[in-house]
Amino acid sequence: MDISNIIALLIFILPGLLSESVSSALGCPKKDSPSEIRLAVKGIMISIPIIVASSIIYASINKLWSINLLVESLNQISNLAIYLMIVFVLSVIAGVLSEPAYSLWMKLIAYIRKQRNLIESSNKSCWEKFLIDRKESRFLEVILPDGKSEKGFAYCYSTPNEEKSLILGIDEVLFEFEDFDVERLFHNVKETYIDIEKNVVIKDYDMSDYIDWQESKSE
Repeated sequence: MDISNIIALLIFILPGLLSESVSSALGCPKKDSPSEIRLAVKGIMISIPIIVASSIIYASINKLWSINLLVESLNQISNLAIYLMIVFVLSVIAGVLSEPAYSLWMKLIAYIRKQRNLIESSNKSCWEKFLIDRKESRFLEVILPDGKSEKGFAYCYSTPNEEKSLILGIDEVLFEFEDFDVERLFHNVKETYIDIEKNVVIKDYDMSDYIDWQESKSE
């Protein structure tokens, strides 16, 4: 295999792999990583539209109206470098847009399933929906199998590719206020997460009373 064939093969595979890398870096890590074969196949599938779009853009810029002229133009190193730059930029753009595009696709699938009275499908776990997807302050209570429980503000929690864990805490400054009462300020449960296998329960408390109390202190 000569160098030109190797370059052609790399151009055919690398854009998709680069796009996948960008998408993975920007998205939430998944529990199950795809195999190398599956990753390569997916990379090739993504590479095809990237290469086609790059070729169209490059041909339009240089007014090349046939495939033969396009191939001949890429024999020059300077032209090849420009073409590769276009491929690189489109690969990054595809990686950035892949997650929003996939979300829209899943919403369309969910809508179609709903119209057909089928169960709504999702690629996200209950852990992601309950914790990670919500960009808001949370006050949680974790009840362990032995009956012991811990309450506190959720400072951080694990991603789906890690063992399920979270960090709870209450700032010591809050206890300096005599009227700060956890039981009084956090009493209404909005949602409950249950890990049936490990018998762990996580309660998500409504924070309205706490927010009102906090605002009263700032007045």
